[in-house]
Amino acid sequence: MIAENNLSRIVEAESSERGVIVRVKGGALFKAESDSLLPISFVFLDEVIRITEEFPYELSIEGHTEDGPNKTLA
Repeated sequence: MIAENNLSRIVEAESSERGVIVRVKGGALFKAESDSLLPISFVFLDEVIRITEEFPYELSIEGHTEDGPNKTLA
């Protein structure tokens, strides 16, 4: 699904003992140095919801914030 939707630059997926882990690069969903979602984020998150509704598994969403400027954007 990631490759089919040309998301490989911003999304990674792997299988682990915890289940399937999907990582999204922060710059893809958030404004730089902000906790505000970009408008396109809602399209992506709506798709995540649609996909997860098809599977009867427990879902956990985790994240973190940066405590300073993003050095890669400076």
